[in-house]
Amino acid sequence: MGLSSPRGAKRLLFLSSLTVAAGTDVRLWISGSQARAIGGAIALAGSLSRLRGLAVRLANDHVLIRACGRVPGIDRLLESRGERT
Repeated sequence: MGLSSPRGAKRLLFLSSLTVAAGTDVRLWISGSQARAIGGAIALAGSLSRLRGLAVRLANDHVLIRACGRVPGIDRLLESRGERT
């Protein structure tokens, strides 16, 4: 029995792993509060990127998209992706 996954899922897993690795490896080059700030920025950028991808796949009336749309600025980010189905 083989295990297969769609190409989009493999890409998501790869990009998520890359984001986590980059966020944690920052501590090797920079220390202290600068490393935490840069690591946090990397994590935030990765999270927003994945949220945009999720918003494209979900309907406008999905509870998660509506909840995220209540956060100031997030609604603009989600709509900048274009028409969602």
